[in-house]
Amino acid sequence: MGAEQRPLLAIAGQRGITNVGESFERAALQAGIDCGFFDIAMSWRAPKLLRALSWRLRDRLPPRAAAFEQRVVDGVEQTRPRLLLITGIAPLRKPALARIRRAGTLIANFLTDDPWNPGLHSAWFDAALTGYDVVFSPRRANLDQLAGAGVPHVHYLPFGYDPELLVANPAEGFESTDPEHLFVGGCDADRAAFVARFLAAGGRPTLIGGYWERFAQTRALARGGRVPSQIVWLTCAAVCCVILVRRANRDGHVMRSLEAGAAGGALLVEDTQEHRDIFGADGDCVRYFDSPERAAQLALAIGRDPLERQRLMRAVRQLISGNPHRYQDRLRSILTTLQADGLLPPDAPLAGLRHSAPSGPRSEQQI
Repeated sequence: MGAEQRPLLAIAGQRGITNVGESFERAALQAGIDCGFFDIAMSWRAPKLLRALSWRLRDRLPPRAAAFEQRVVDGVEQTRPRLLLITGIAPLRKPALARIRRAGTLIANFLTDDPWNPGLHSAWFDAALTGYDVVFSPRRANLDQLAGAGVPHVHYLPFGYDPELLVANPAEGFESTDPEHLFVGGCDADRAAFVARFLAAGGRPTLIGGYWERFAQTRALARGGRVPSQIVWLTCAAVCCVILVRRANRDGHVMRSLEAGAAGGALLVEDTQEHRDIFGADGDCVRYFDSPERAAQLALAIGRDPLERQRLMRAVRQLISGNPHRYQDRLRSILTTLQADGLLPPDAPLAGLRHSAPSGPRSEQQI
């Protein structure tokens, strides 16, 4: 197969909910880039007990990792894409990555989680890092560590948002009572402790996501999971949305930072340099907090000032949707960075990856 006939891109990631892999796939297809996809979910298709044993006894390796690796290697050797973009701590060990590189395919990873998070760390992924040509990390805290681990090219690239997920649909159970101070995301011990102090300081949190029921101080506030369209509706209906980073993941911002901003919620955002790089100064379009008590104070103040709430909602939606923060924009950044590093030829088709006009949430009826 000649170089001019080779497809540009294949992706190894996950589909469903708000998985970044599917958003990158959608961005590529919308830009007219033919894109193969290898779904990491197949590596976990096994009985629940086997999945748990594999996680505990095989260094957090999925039970069908070998089958997934073979599928990716076979697919790459057959189609020979110029770039394999992997999202997250994917079960592709160093020998499989070496075979992919021998096929002439460049390997990049958009590393959605910190591989040195104590809850995610594995020796096999440590070894695999040297099999990547480039890693894009949405956290500045681990860039030097990635370079020190032997990754030849390391770049910071923030999370983005997917316009296709900005569909507002009322969430069952909330129609008669809008949430006040909304938090969306999984629970860690430090997040549970934050919510307990936020509550004691007068905050009125509603918690959407997994694991909140595991902690006594948050169990009564947990409302379970919601699909993306319902989360968009809740984001806009809430008095304000609280955006917390994950300490164990060394985050400076999270996926929710961009998604809630694009949806147009009134955001209270944990004060980090990455958040300030995205949102600007305090009060421009978000309010920053550095403690649960300060977050509660700001949340109550926004509740007393509906005009300020509306101003923040309009300003953050305009900032995020009016600037290049879509996953199409992130994909373009990946490809142009690879070209600048001399890893990808300059003729990669980027014309379809252009920033679109600002857009806000749509109702289900408009889809």
